[in-house]
Amino acid sequence: MQIQIGIRPEHREETIRLYAMALERKFQKILGSPEVVIGLMKAGLNLACAISTVTEENELVGISGFQMGEESLTKIPFSNFTK
Repeated sequence: MQIQIGIRPEHREETIRLYAMALERKFQKILGSPEVVIGLMKAGLNLACAISTVTEENELVGISGFQMGEESLTKIPFSNFTK
């Protein structure tokens, strides 16, 4: 396994799936459906503000987002939640 700063571009979709799964109960109370969560994540995911774990076969197995200054794993404008 390899732990690295950032998320590889080829793991973008898997990152969105893992993030949505991890916070599914919290998001569904506010947004209603996993599809809405995935749409928001696609629009606001910052691959640079994360630590990821990847297997030797290039399989993404874990992510952890962080905030640094004004940047974070997700940057979703509040207006997107009210559409």
